[in-house]
Amino acid sequence: MTGRSLLIRGGAGGLRALALASRFGFILAAAFFMEPTAFGIYGLIAAGSYVLVQIAGIEAYAEVMRRIATTRPGCDGDDRPFYGRFVVLSAALAFAGGTAMGLGFGWPPHIALLAGAIVALEYTGVEAGRILVAEDRADLALLAASLRLAPWSLGFPLLAVAGLMPGPWPLEWVLAAWIACATASLGLLTPVARRYAGWADRPFWPWYRDRLRLAPRWLAIALAPRFLESGVRLVPGLVIDDAAAGRFILLATLAGIGAIAVRSVIEPFYFAAMLDPRTGTAARRRFARTTGVMLALGALASGLGWWALPALGGRDLGPDSGATLMLLVVAAGATSLAQVAHFRLYAQHRDRDILRASLIALLFGLPAVTGLTLLWQTPGTALGAALGALVFLALKAAQARHPAAQRRPA
Repeated sequence: MTGRSLLIRGGAGGLRALALASRFGFILAAAFFMEPTAFGIYGLIAAGSYVLVQIAGIEAYAEVMRRIATTRPGCDGDDRPFYGRFVVLSAALAFAGGTAMGLGFGWPPHIALLAGAIVALEYTGVEAGRILVAEDRADLALLAASLRLAPWSLGFPLLAVAGLMPGPWPLEWVLAAWIACATASLGLLTPVARRYAGWADRPFWPWYRDRLRLAPRWLAIALAPRFLESGVRLVPGLVIDDAAAGRFILLATLAGIGAIAVRSVIEPFYFAAMLDPRTGTAARRRFARTTGVMLALGALASGLGWWALPALGGRDLGPDSGATLMLLVVAAGATSLAQVAHFRLYAQHRDRDILRASLIALLFGLPAVTGLTLLWQTPGTALGAALGALVFLALKAAQARHPAAQRRPA
């Protein structure tokens, strides 16, 4: 690898770390500088986009990107032109889903349309990153993901500190900046875009139907942890109101500090070693220990943030915020720890066991979160999320300890 490549990759990695930190910084700053209802709507869009992106993409990349990474462009059986059309179609569905979400929450039509645009661009941005990784352009993938997020999520707090953008920040400005940066980041797809816009050697719709046939399994596997991590944030907005959703999302963001660090920093470092039969067992043990340490540090940071917000004149989090935060820390920690067992099952190609645990956790967690929210408001939401995450962890751990199915085919 040349010095220039190392510099590019190092710069991209640093920008990615800055983007992750800026997202937390923006949430904390927005608690000071946005009106409660506007902050709640922003949080609902962020949480909803996280779930809707998975649904729009039907997790097709799990199979297709593996083939693209080992296939030369333009050869027989090349999936690139199909995937290009798939992304365009799914982006349109993502826009419709985001707009419908906004209208369903009763937001003004222009806010609903902005929400639809954000969901579509978040989906397209995620797919752009996957494509660039498959095309061996991980440096551009990191840059694209960072540019989609860092400029506006870091820019608003810095401008506020400098006195150039005092609160309250208009919701439309925040959403417009998000859209502008997400659109600009897609320009980094240019070096490989032509491969995905050419003519295909086979009809598209049979290929698409094959992706739909495989979608239920991969969606169930993906949506269970994503619902417990992010989807639960939508429930207070549906059951209570936007302001309550904003307070809950702020607490959930604080509670997720350790989990985000594990998923974004720790997990990629251990990923390959955990799947290698020669190093898998030892790597998973190291991953489990490192995850535990990171979650403990994250819980401490969460508690400090919970104390600092009202102490420094930020948003009032309500009388039940301490208990809600503690339950959300449990939920985030249990979901992260479940990944230890998940990688053991994944390394052994036990997709059916992963699917079974995901379905049971989702079927338990969804009604539990909704019902407990109706009973006890946001503390009930947090309790439902914690119970669902603990069930998820227990199921994954039990499956991983089961020797009889150790080599069950996918």
